Amino acid sequence: MTTGHKQDTPALDTPTAPSPSLEQVLSEIGRRGKLALRLGVVKGTLVLTSAVTLTNLAAAIFGPAIAQASINEGSDWAQDEGTRDEGKVHYYGESWSHTETTGQTCGERGCYGGTTTTTAWVKIRVQPQSGADLDAKRVGVVYRDYYGNQATAVGSYFSTHADGYEEWHVPVVMSGYQTVMAFTAWYQDGTGQSPTWYDDNMGELHVVTMNGHQAIRRSYATDVSIDDTGVHGSIVATVTDIDYDKDIRLVYTTDNWSTVEELSIGEDELNAWQWVSDSGNSETWQLELELPGSFDHIEYALVYRHGVVNGADEYEYWDNNYGQNYRVELSTES
Repeated sequence: MTTGHKQDTPALDTPTAPSPSLEQVLSEIGRRGKLALRLGVVKGTLVLTSAVTLTNLAAAIFGPAIAQASINEGSDWAQDEGTRDEGKVHYYGESWSHTETTGQTCGERGCYGGTTTTTAWVKIRVQPQSGADLDAKRVGVVYRDYYGNQATAVGSYFSTHADGYEEWHVPVVMSGYQTVMAFTAWYQDGTGQSPTWYDDNMGELHVVTMNGHQAIRRSYATDVSIDDTGVHGSIVATVTDIDYDKDIRLVYTTDNWSTVEELSIGEDELNAWQWVSDSGNSETWQLELELPGSFDHIEYALVYRHGVVNGADEYEYWDNNYGQNYRVELSTES
């Protein structure tokens, strides 16, 4: 089996993603359907004709801004042209990042201006293929930049492990404002005879967070109290909208963790997370808390899980008040 490598990989022109198919747009309609119904914009019967473009179709249902977002959240070029095969290429689940600012003007009152960029290095596992063209072999990721545009980054060979798999490192340079990157890992053996193999986490995409970003965080609008009748109030959370499918939970105890309870997304008006609004790539969720009984305190944390369908790898994010949890005591607020 050929295991040689090229240390320096030439730049790769980003393949042009094909226009989204009707099936992809209809899939996005399914994904966004609940949002549309919440907003009350889906009414009547949808009639498709050859004169209706995909963008106009999405715009007619969701409006121009959401139409663009819907199509941008569709499949990427690797998914469109390739074959899913986690045996050939797989994200190790490891990454690291570095943020720097260049071109600042500094004076007695401090520094201002300049350009801030974040570079995330993503570790990819590759299964070497016999007969691969080492001059044309490529490993990389496809992701969305801060503005929602599809972009491609190409990596370089790092090492070969004892099990024969190769480790590649893919540097992704992004705007310093970007704190979350969802991506597909891909591999081409360079022969032109094999497909592009990819790992998209079973369609849910892999995720890297940077700069200490919290994918879920409690809002200052939260207001919880305890009185003689029980626990009452409202918990508000800001959640990064990585994907439509998500699991949000309140994990709490009223007996110092001797027992643990969880409240999840649901349609009940009380004790269930409810979607409130979208803002850019974030969502606001709210839980109206009503726990009747006699308690002297409640202690809780918030958890958000991505990759909760299709047998995907799960990514879990916590807001536990920096390891202290949130605590409310009888007749006090926190």
